[in-house]
Amino acid sequence: MSERYSQSDIDLVGKCLDSYFQNMPATYRIGYPIPMVDKGRASHFLVPPDMVDGQTSDPQTVIWKHRFDSRKRIFALAIPCGGIPPLLRAYLHHWRVCYCCLSWQHWQILLPPTPTHRFNFGFYRYFLQWAELSNRTNFVVFAETQDRQHLICADREAVDTEGDSPIVAIPIINLVAMGMNFQRELVESVVIPVASSFREILVSCCLHNSTISHQHRPSVRLPVGKIVIFNWDHWLSNAPEIGMDKSHAVHEVHWKRILKKVLQLRAADPVCLLPGSEYHQYQMNPPCSKEQMQRFEERENCIVPEIMALFMMNVGDGGIGPHRWLYPLETSTPDAFAGTDQWEVLDDDHFLTSFPHIQHWNQEVPAGDEDAFQNYMHPREIRSTLLVTHFFENSSHRTLLMPTKGPERGNLWVDDRTDRRGIYPFLRKGPWSFVSWFEQSLDKMLFRIDQQYEDISRRSFSEYLQFRDEAWAINHAE
Repeated sequence: MSERYSQSDIDLVGKCLDSYFQNMPATYRIGYPIPMVDKGRASHFLVPPDMVDGQTSDPQTVIWKHRFDSRKRIFALAIPCGGIPPLLRAYLHHWRVCYCCLSWQHWQILLPPTPTHRFNFGFYRYFLQWAELSNRTNFVVFAETQDRQHLICADREAVDTEGDSPIVAIPIINLVAMGMNFQRELVESVVIPVASSFREILVSCCLHNSTISHQHRPSVRLPVGKIVIFNWDHWLSNAPEIGMDKSHAVHEVHWKRILKKVLQLRAADPVCLLPGSEYHQYQMNPPCSKEQMQRFEERENCIVPEIMALFMMNVGDGGIGPHRWLYPLETSTPDAFAGTDQWEVLDDDHFLTSFPHIQHWNQEVPAGDEDAFQNYMHPREIRSTLLVTHFFENSSHRTLLMPTKGPERGNLWVDDRTDRRGIYPFLRKGPWSFVSWFEQSLDKMLFRIDQQYEDISRRSFSEYLQFRDEAWAINHAE
């Protein structure tokens, strides 16, 4: 088996891309210019200066061209398991493309964008989000369908002598329901065959396919327009029974309003300009079913706070979040908690006892005392919590949690022990704490996203970081 690619592989990818884009109208290659100074971001339609191929009538946008780069791209993470096919590796290493959607049979396959020659390009997102799938099953994720309902994977348990392997599609809704419990046999039961190899898809679509879809301009941006602001004040209270309107109709109004705002953001930021949005891409995961919720609660011996459960079953089981994404329900199992690398000890009693804190908790850890540090980081301090999201800042991880048992049930807490700041409350205004914070964060982004596109090529990366952090209020704790 060989995973190495040859010069002929590089040349073949170039020939395919030349043919592909020759058949596409210039409106297909419209994007937004960015300075080549940020951290290697690689969202669709972000165009570095050396990829600009002309101007448009819109002063905010440019036409881009694909480019060859002789330097070998460095991967941030080791390629898992059986690696990736040689032709795909040649594409990722040497070709810079902002947007490429291959029409193969009835599939619209969206390849990862590679506009900047840095490690943090589109393929890296799949590593972060689906590393456990690749590591445990040998289905290596490298693309997704345009509607983002399926992951496109190389089955690296069936690699031929040339390093190629079958390509399959896996419904994301099924993977979300599995949580972190990816088993080869279980995943195989939902796999859909797509092609015999990545080579077959690329060559057929680009060189032999005369029916390539000339879709409308994919990077069109819609201004935000009207924003419906909901006043959460009378829904929030320190007393958990306050604000608990049981009316299904009232809940439905909230869910529809929030989902509309997610769609507004997706339309207003098609290039995923805000740092972190290149991971979630303003998408919510498919909702959790009532049966999935019941299975989780019975298996883990816990009851998910009612409003959070309704949010997961009506808005989405994870998805758009402050830095990368909100976590789905199944990532709150003891195995999944241990798999985050923040809490290295497996706590089988995670949901056995109540959340232990009612006020800011911290303790001194002597420098160099590894035993004391491990005791300080023990997951018993966050028992009976759901994993909501991580705030990633440089090398530190702050974790947003929701207690499921005890007086803090339904409130939001932060685990900030990696920076020795302990565990402290973030928002404790009763059962609607999370939903109100989530919607108000969307509002803040909607109010200012149009402004972020003004003079887009002259804004610094730090400006976008600041805007994102202000929107999600991650630097503020109650």
